[in-house]
Amino acid sequence: MAIRLNIYFAKLYGLYFCATLGIVALGSFLITLGETFDRNFDHLNPSNIDLMMLAAYNTPDHLQKVMPLIILLSAMACTLHLARSQQILIAQQTGMILLHLFAAPIILVLLLGAATVTVLNPLAADLSERFDNFVNTQIDQSQSLLSVADTGIWLRQSNGNTDLIIHAKTFDTQQLSFSRVSIFRYENGLFIKRTEAKKAIIDGEIWKLHDALVHQSDGYSTQHSQLSVITNIGSEKILDSFTSIKSLSIWKLSDFITTVENAGFDSKEHVIQFHRLLSTPIVMLAMFFLAAGISVRAHHRKLPHMLILSTIAIGFSYFVFLTTFQSLGLFHEWPIILTIWLPHLLFLTIVFTYILHQDSPGS
Repeated sequence: MAIRLNIYFAKLYGLYFCATLGIVALGSFLITLGETFDRNFDHLNPSNIDLMMLAAYNTPDHLQKVMPLIILLSAMACTLHLARSQQILIAQQTGMILLHLFAAPIILVLLLGAATVTVLNPLAADLSERFDNFVNTQIDQSQSLLSVADTGIWLRQSNGNTDLIIHAKTFDTQQLSFSRVSIFRYENGLFIKRTEAKKAIIDGEIWKLHDALVHQSDGYSTQHSQLSVITNIGSEKILDSFTSIKSLSIWKLSDFITTVENAGFDSKEHVIQFHRLLSTPIVMLAMFFLAAGISVRAHHRKLPHMLILSTIAIGFSYFVFLTTFQSLGLFHEWPIILTIWLPHLLFLTIVFTYILHQDSPGS
């Protein structure tokens, strides 16, 4: 009996989740499509299908961000349906408590959380990277790519017929300088010269090279105590390259953090993102407990609609608080367990205690 009820509740919740996910996905796609139409694509004359594809590239990223809220809304709708149809009351009269009734949906939520992290996040990262590459190459018509690897830091600037490929061993974020720099210059695909320097200091979009040696394509070399190279790769662009982490999936973040730290870059935001993704199932489970705990008895109380709106407000408020708290943690360099895990675990404990309270007499 209990197993059949759990399977039935899990199937019913799965239907509500799919319906809510579909509605939110459609809304997100339409909003993204409107933003895409507002972009400056006039010189490209893209077709409507191309614009729809670009909008679709950003939709998975939006979905993974609001997935806990999708859990909240679907759990609220499902629990209200079960409560109003007296199905929860009938099941409780057989001696089952709420946690037993919701055992299968809870497992389903945890599986959905794991799928969000391991499947949806890599998909969103890949599509976000495709969107960013299209915008950089087709709209800005110039390309500055930064890559951090075990061999050091690689940067590429493409502007018209001129290409610069830059390699450096390490980067000092405090002094905004590179060490052991090599700059390869190509024009119309032909190698022009290679410049090597012990150190390069970034001043705006001017790279000031110290102890530079320039090797021309004809084999002629010149030594310079100081040499300036004008690029469109300024310090802000380099640092901003490490604040946009949408294109890094959970599978790549751990190795990328190690590589970035070895290159001398600050990886705090990437570490927070890694733990934020890992904690996604816990947040989704907390949203389920919040919605189920309040909705299970909402129809018995006065102003049930206000109670439902209050539940949604609590969910949104928690995410606003969490975003602010994590920003403070990043700024003050708080430990990860305090910045990410403590708020989630405290919130989960509170809503778990609340749903247990619903089974107590007089609740």
